Amino acid sequence: MAFKILALTGLAPVAAIVLHTNAGYNFGSSKCPCVGFSGLEGSTTVQLNATVSMEYPANFAAYCEAWDNGRNNVSCQEGQTPGKDQGWCAEAWCYVDPCNCELDEPATKVPEEGGYMPHASYQGRGMWYSYKTCGGKDYWMTPEKKKELQAVPKNCSKKVDEKKWGSEKCRCIGYNGAPGQTNVSINGAEVPYPAEAGASCEAWDAKNHPDCLGDKPAAWCKMSWCYVDPCECQLEVPPKTSAYLPKAR
Repeated sequence: MAFKILALTGLAPVAAIVLHTNAGYNFGSSKCPCVGFSGLEGSTTVQLNATVSMEYPANFAAYCEAWDNGRNNVSCQEGQTPGKDQGWCAEAWCYVDPCNCELDEPATKVPEEGGYMPHASYQGRGMWYSYKTCGGKDYWMTPEKKKELQAVPKNCSKKVDEKKWGSEKCRCIGYNGAPGQTNVSINGAEVPYPAEAGASCEAWDAKNHPDCLGDKPAAWCKMSWCYVDPCECQLEVPPKTSAYLPKAR
């Protein structure tokens, strides 16, 4: 099953996409499922260290995979430390929602320095990851540092700005602030949108959709929307299908 959905949050039009389907992807434990979209076309820019950044797939860390193995050109290629198929490079992991993670090992907050996407955020709580949900072991971080970051307040009960993150009954999903671009399908053509498109309530089409770039854009171009999980959307107006990401899950 793979489809996108459009919905109304009561604040603005929103889009949603079904997650955690079993279409060949491992989305982690049901007690701590991965977040994000698989099956995307495009790229995400990740910051490997203070001076080196590189392109990872647009669906980066949305499901369980050894994302760095053979890809990270600082630590995870042949002859590097720990190197391809070695240590943390070979371990599967994904981003998770810290408020929906009930494993015996809690989610770990991505550090502000040294994190791959330091300015990204999931539902306004920053980015959190887990090797445990994927059956992997976290050799990437020292036990002391990991314990410190696992203890960072998750703010699960704190109210978030609904104008940005959607109604409490139908939250936006995706990585807000993620750098890079994702190709969306519009009338049979691939159109580049920001990698963060749909992760928060915004008029994403206004500056990106071909029909919104002319002198007389349609009224819908100015409408805010975001992707949501239809299984977690309890609005009077149910989500509706969209075709921007036909292969996404």
